[in-house]
Amino acid sequence: MLVAGIALVVAFPVKNPEKVGEGTGQFAVFVMAVALGASYLAQTGRKAAAIAVSVVVVGLVVGMVVVVVMAVHSQPKLTASMRAPLVAMDEWLEHPGLGFKIHAPGPGFKEAPMYADMMRASDPGDDIIYHAYADAEPTAVLVVAVMARDLDSRTELEQTISGVEHGMRAEAARQMPGTEPHVVERTVGDRDATLHLAIGPAHFRMHMFSFPDGKHPYAVMLLVMSRSPDALAPVLSEIKR
Repeated sequence: MLVAGIALVVAFPVKNPEKVGEGTGQFAVFVMAVALGASYLAQTGRKAAAIAVSVVVVGLVVGMVVVVVMAVHSQPKLTASMRAPLVAMDEWLEHPGLGFKIHAPGPGFKEAPMYADMMRASDPGDDIIYHAYADAEPTAVLVVAVMARDLDSRTELEQTISGVEHGMRAEAARQMPGTEPHVVERTVGDRDATLHLAIGPAHFRMHMFSFPDGKHPYAVMLLVMSRSPDALAPVLSEIKR
């Protein structure tokens, strides 16, 4: 099922906000199932099963990368400044190219490129770059997505949020039959939008910020996938420029 989903994304790359959100939602469920599922198995004494889950995921990520490299022929949209890595500065993660910063997730969190690779498979074009962080178990995964997209209206933010919710519902139905995502919070403003979904014992929270000004408009999507409904709340709360 996962491979089929990737093939569809590659074969029919559609860049409207709702489709982009849909892909994000589908792969976010996959990240949640893997990260929090492996953590649960380890905590309940089934470490061998947790290790097996992690090994399988590594193999799937390698497969994703191969499919993407072979099949995608999109035009680059990310500028050199957008591609800059996030830099840890005291209690902040700063983006030196774009000049924004977010609260750092904390000393227990380290870069987790495996989860960034999973999310990248949701949109294999060259207009989004992902950064991911997780703690050791993990109890939470933070994904920061910098998007070369001009979401300059409330309508486009609404479409993106709707796509994420639809994608998560569809993927949850496939991966976790009988588990219906519950909307805890959903807001859409002129320049930002939020979504909080509870899926079984796990929580998905997103805060998207749109910066349509300037020569190269962009958006930043902050995603937190966790067992706690308020994990990394300061990180999601704001972006400073």
